[in-house]
Amino acid sequence: MNAWLTPDAIPADTACVRLLVPNDVSLIAAVFGALLTLTEAENWEQYGTQTPEDTAQAMLNMYEAAAADAADCGASVNGVEFWHFRTTVDFGNPLSTSFAATIYHGFVSFQSPAAITDQWRTDSFHLSAGDYIFYFEEQVFTACGIIKFELRRVVDNAVYGEYEEDQFGAAAAPRLNAGWFPGVPEDDYYLHGAITGKRVASTGYQCRLSHMQLVRIL
Repeated sequence: MNAWLTPDAIPADTACVRLLVPNDVSLIAAVFGALLTLTEAENWEQYGTQTPEDTAQAMLNMYEAAAADAADCGASVNGVEFWHFRTTVDFGNPLSTSFAATIYHGFVSFQSPAAITDQWRTDSFHLSAGDYIFYFEEQVFTACGIIKFELRRVVDNAVYGEYEEDQFGAAAAPRLNAGWFPGVPEDDYYLHGAITGKRVASTGYQCRLSHMQLVRIL
């Protein structure tokens, strides 16, 4: 697997980096998992005028460019998209995009006003057979509800994996989470999401997501 990391955020006088990883699904998953931690501002320190948030944004740009290139060359990274780019509302209010300085890459998408039974889905994509980790970045908040993700096959809407997450947080904060979709057959799929409820302390049913990714590990 060859991936060129060429983010627009990197200064013009900085050399591009070429990432060379053996085409082994476990190694690729490990490398991209390690790189994902560099997209978090808390893992960086201020350097001159470069803030941790700016550095994390630059790393996210590189990460996404590398992941997209890896997908093109047949590696195990699939479906790297910003949340609001390839998502359709099935039921409920339109998706809204807002800026949140504390999230990993800045943009958070949610249905507003959100309510129980709101549903949405991504564009379809093709997966090779295997076991997948489902990564997603979210913004927890006092008005968030419980969100359920399903990996559904396009031809018949059959569910081949599901994961449920309570997005309530006592204070607004970013969080990286992951679900597990084992034994996925090769086919075309899409991700379906629905708001299934909320805890008593939550003041609403909002869903705040900024990035989703599937990584084949076996």
